[in-house]
Amino acid sequence: MLVRAAFPLAPTTDSHLNIGTKEITRESNIRSQWLAGTESPQSSAVSRIVPADLLRGDVLYARESSNTLSLLILCLVFAVSTFGCSPTTASVGIRNQNPNPAKPSRMASAPTLIPAPNALAAIAVGEPSSVWALDPEGNVFKFDATKGAFKSFPARLSSISVGFDGSTWGLDSGEHVYEFGANKFTPVPGKLSAIAVGNRNAVWGLNNAGQVYRFDSHLGSFRSVPGDLRQLSVGFDGAVWGLNTEGVAYRLSGGRFVSIGGNLVRIAALNAGNAWGLNSLNSVYRFTQPRGFENMAGNLVSISVGRDGTVWGLNSKDAIFYFDGRKFVPYPGRLTQISAGHNVVFGINAVGVAYKLGTPI
Repeated sequence: MLVRAAFPLAPTTDSHLNIGTKEITRESNIRSQWLAGTESPQSSAVSRIVPADLLRGDVLYARESSNTLSLLILCLVFAVSTFGCSPTTASVGIRNQNPNPAKPSRMASAPTLIPAPNALAAIAVGEPSSVWALDPEGNVFKFDATKGAFKSFPARLSSISVGFDGSTWGLDSGEHVYEFGANKFTPVPGKLSAIAVGNRNAVWGLNNAGQVYRFDSHLGSFRSVPGDLRQLSVGFDGAVWGLNTEGVAYRLSGGRFVSIGGNLVRIAALNAGNAWGLNSLNSVYRFTQPRGFENMAGNLVSISVGRDGTVWGLNSKDAIFYFDGRKFVPYPGRLTQISAGHNVVFGINAVGVAYKLGTPI
């Protein structure tokens, strides 16, 4: 997954992102605002988190004054969050607007705020142990799974790409190429404007002219491959997909790029037989063999495909969606970037706060 730092966002710091056991109310507030999509590292109000079940068609009611209603809601939320009772079975005034509601999707875990030293501008996910981020200045951060937080890493990059096996490559502002290994980024000969990694044996790039390059591990450098593309995406199996300047999709086959058709502005590859794309109207398309590209219900501006085949996307209002096998289903919160890897999904919101998303089940 290739990411590029969004430099217009000003970097900020907030010591409150390092949440301890004495700041449970602070964390609860951030997670409550996450559900509303309005959280900010500078917010200081204290509230309890409203369980996601309360957002799925159940409403509170009371005939008393608005103050009584507010007190009732606070008491109910406290009971639910403290004792774990289901809001649909609580004896106080809850009713369902729909007597026959559709069974809601459940989440394996709730979205988790991930502390970082700075506000983040870009994120790239491979394996659970290979999650990287950049701030607007190009400073690099690596996710520490044992700490549950991003930690500074001594490097400076303008973009970073992580393969599904954790292989990590990056570019600096001068288009120099770097490979991560032995706990450091090592320069690699060549200059690229974009890089895409599927696995350790499938590292591809483009220069500013749209020329395509593949890294040759035997030569230790990039070699030219015939093609003229503006975007690349590499699947976990090493399959290479791309778009040309007209938005036509291409796939590498037999050593050359073969036209697949379509009119897309974004493409995200899973493997040789499965890829997803978006057009200029934000319509969603899925490629499968032998059907080719098919229009899917949905309207997205960003899309990411995980190693397990899960598909995630964002719409123009930063709302989150995942594909449940039939349709795109809303997921709580708002993000401006999302990245799916090998059984792990991370995202960043508009103020540079990172979240780890629970996998739908």
